[in-house]
Amino acid sequence: MRPQLGPLVRLDPVTGTNLVFVYLAAGLVAVFGYAYLRIAQDPERFRPFIELGVIGKLLAVGAVTWPWLTGEVGWQLPLVVSGDAVFALLFIDFLRRTRRA
Repeated sequence: MRPQLGPLVRLDPVTGTNLVFVYLAAGLVAVFGYAYLRIAQDPERFRPFIELGVIGKLLAVGAVTWPWLTGEVGWQLPLVVSGDAVFALLFIDFLRRTRRA
């Protein structure tokens, strides 16, 4: 994480072997971004990716909400992740509305 961003979300700088997790997370974000691009190009064909998107978004929300509820992180991260909650709901709504009979 960039040194100037750490204080903004109240996280310690990532150093040493923990950088592996940062790179892994960045790679997963890139893979999900690619999946969202494919969905945008052909929602019907790549519909199963939307279900994975819901799972990923809800996992992100859970991963941040639990530490926030236990007081381990401030309100900043849940605010950032609230966008993931909104997208998860939108994805679920899309899946519901476009369900095959």
